[in-house]
Amino acid sequence: MSKKSVNPLALELAFYEIYDYGYDPVRTIKKFWSSHSIHECHENIEAVFDFIKNNKVGVANLTKEKEFFFSLLRLLIAYFLVHYRKIKLDDVHFSFVESLETIESELNTKKKIHDFFNRITDQS
Repeated sequence: MSKKSVNPLALELAFYEIYDYGYDPVRTIKKFWSSHSIHECHENIEAVFDFIKNNKVGVANLTKEKEFFFSLLRLLIAYFLVHYRKIKLDDVHFSFVESLETIESELNTKKKIHDFFNRITDQS
């Protein structure tokens, strides 16, 4: 992304909002996973890699990816705070955009693909 297309204030706010009164990293994590699917994460990350590689993307798509990455940055900061503060997530209930069956099915499919190519690599 060019320097003109990145809002430094939004980036700084993602780091400083953890000091807001009542900030809850678990709520931030829940909010992210209830509004973004793993498939959407993959597509947005891939789009940014394409942008970096080709140095071009539509203006409408750039806004969507920027919003996603600020959400992703907030998620990473929240996960860091959960780890740093030793907050247990075992009993926290998450609601996901996709159903648990869809997520499980997709993870199993990707594991099978990984195992298949891993076997081919091991035989070489």
